[in-house]
Amino acid sequence: MSLLRVISAVIFSCLLSFPVTAIEFQSTTSAYTPTVIKLLETQVFPVIEQLPEDQRRILDRVVLRVDDLHSSAMAISLPGITPEIVISSGFIESLSVYTEAFLIGEQQENPHFSESFLNEYFWWKHPGFRDGIAYTPMAWSGYSPKEPQLFYAKKKALLDAVLLDVIFHEMGHHVTHSFYDYRASVLTKQAQEQKADQWATSVLEQHFPKSIPMGRLVSIGLIFERDRWSWLANDHFYPRVLPWVTDNLSDICEDAIENKIRRFCRTLEDDIGVYLSSDAEEAYRLRIDNNDHYANYPLAQILLDRGHFVDACMHFKESLTDGDVTRAAVYVGWCYQNGYLQPDAPDAQVLALAQYRQAAGYGYLDAKYHLRSMYLNKPLQDTQ
Repeated sequence: MSLLRVISAVIFSCLLSFPVTAIEFQSTTSAYTPTVIKLLETQVFPVIEQLPEDQRRILDRVVLRVDDLHSSAMAISLPGITPEIVISSGFIESLSVYTEAFLIGEQQENPHFSESFLNEYFWWKHPGFRDGIAYTPMAWSGYSPKEPQLFYAKKKALLDAVLLDVIFHEMGHHVTHSFYDYRASVLTKQAQEQKADQWATSVLEQHFPKSIPMGRLVSIGLIFERDRWSWLANDHFYPRVLPWVTDNLSDICEDAIENKIRRFCRTLEDDIGVYLSSDAEEAYRLRIDNNDHYANYPLAQILLDRGHFVDACMHFKESLTDGDVTRAAVYVGWCYQNGYLQPDAPDAQVLALAQYRQAAGYGYLDAKYHLRSMYLNKPLQDTQ
């Protein structure tokens, strides 16, 4: 029997149901290893047993571990004497919060809930804002499911589907020998990713046909939200990888049968289409017209980047007062200081955050950006 060897983070004796010689255990710090081990044990290993012998021999040499990687990393496959698959514990955490946010949005019939939560989440997880508390979607929104056991069962099933997609994709890199380094061209990277993906899809379709659409869509949705956050925040910490993972999105959506998958597809395809076009401003204004108060915040970020400060400040204020986007207070404070807004009444929170040195101390990269502009004697000019 060909099995992946697993380097785990937290070892539980109850998980040691496979022969010791087949699994190599070493201790790391990830809290997500038990989840991955259980998934390997119950769903991945039985599939590996049924693969052709040459593929089993390749995978038998592979070490899989969950570990703390660079904040922007997701999962990597490495060739060599001891081939490896390393899945980022931070990536699994992000997938977990996305699945929860998706389910809450579905329950509340709010297709933009994931966007508003993850816009906060990526600030909390950014290395420049480490002092913040990263809330769960449920804690952040105050949502309480009517049937908690059913809700968490759905979350587990969805997260398992996502992780199966990730694990088999990384296995595909080894089986098809589709590796590349950071110096490879974009076309080479896309070609190698596609080879791994095609192998993974063929195996998943045979053994887990119901998990494929949602497993892949959640990963794409998370990567899209991270790309959109980076774009709106004018931040370059996370690499922009969305074009790499959307090649087969239309195929997944065209083959979807379930209504919830088709709805997810429509929303995701529309949002990605807007993001990759020049229609984002119009799309957010339309959402505001439909009483989506959060949409004021990303619209204001777009306007600020274009130098339309008066209009941007108005929308920052509306996102703070009507949309409860507390981070907008930093921008509103700057707007007060520079005369783009006139405060109607004292606002202690806003005026406290108006001090950009204090805001930068909180880790707000937008505050640091404006401070740097001031230090370089390059004051912002209103082009409106």
